Amino acid sequence: GIVEAVGAGVRSVKPGGLIAIEGQGSEHTGDGPPPATRFKPNQLLAAFADWRVLAYEDGKFACDRAPGAPTHVVRLLARKVALGAK
Repeated sequence: GIVEAVGAGVRSVKPGGLIAIEGQGSEHTGDGPPPATRFKPNQLLAAFADWRVLAYEDGKFACDRAPGAPTHVVRLLARKVALGAK
């Protein structure tokens, strides 16, 4: 899954810490990452289901890291839930 793909960076986030992810979605056309590495619908939400999702966008936007025409972008901001938190 995506957590494994991102690797130690995600696993090293301490409880209460934040992660921000932006990438191209599966409906992106044109240059960019290969289709196999683009985020599928709700993939990030499923991968971070045990985190508190603070913000999530999935749609056609300008990509912050690759200026140009709007494209399918997926963004997630999540906080790692502290151990024992409900």
